[in-house]
Amino acid sequence: MKKRISILATLLFFIMHTINAQEINNEETTQNLSFSKTGISISTGINNSVGMFGVGLYHTLTENTIIELGAGFGSWGAIGSVQAQYYLPRATDLYIRGTFKRSGGGREVPIDLELSDMSTQEVRLNFYPVANGQITFGKSWIIANKHRFYFEGGYSYFFGTAEDKYRVVDDVEISNAAKNSLSFIIPGGLILAIGFTIGF
Repeated sequence: MKKRISILATLLFFIMHTINAQEINNEETTQNLSFSKTGISISTGINNSVGMFGVGLYHTLTENTIIELGAGFGSWGAIGSVQAQYYLPRATDLYIRGTFKRSGGGREVPIDLELSDMSTQEVRLNFYPVANGQITFGKSWIIANKHRFYFEGGYSYFFGTAEDKYRVVDDVEISNAAKNSLSFIIPGGLILAIGFTIGF
């Protein structure tokens, strides 16, 4: 828990440092970012807001603020997400995104795992739903009219403990190494993602 808080604090410090390092615009007003009112996004990445691959539908609330609903799939099943994105004033297409996402899990998923006697066999697991709170910092580039390409990075925190997110269906005992492997694939941790937005 302390490690995750430390990572989040470091990320926020980096964001603030980057904002302060931006060249201040001498004009009184900021340049209009020219977003379309609505559009779709297509993205992929590690701990991405819509998983390994997914799509989103966004709506522009103000010149700098966008909300988005997303759906996709990842290692922990189908994903749904709600996102809020804020473009920083006096910055060149830099933004902060906050996301809440839920991975649906799966029933009797077969995985080869190490057992407590050090042998390996296929084990069936039930994956329970996982909820994540995420924060990312990114940059977008206009590629045609109001269409954009973007890259972002950040951190994803999953609520609860790893041991509560799955259950071994078969009557076997898995090793500690196998438990660590399962903890690694639970959605959460470092985020790296790329995507496109297409304005209507």
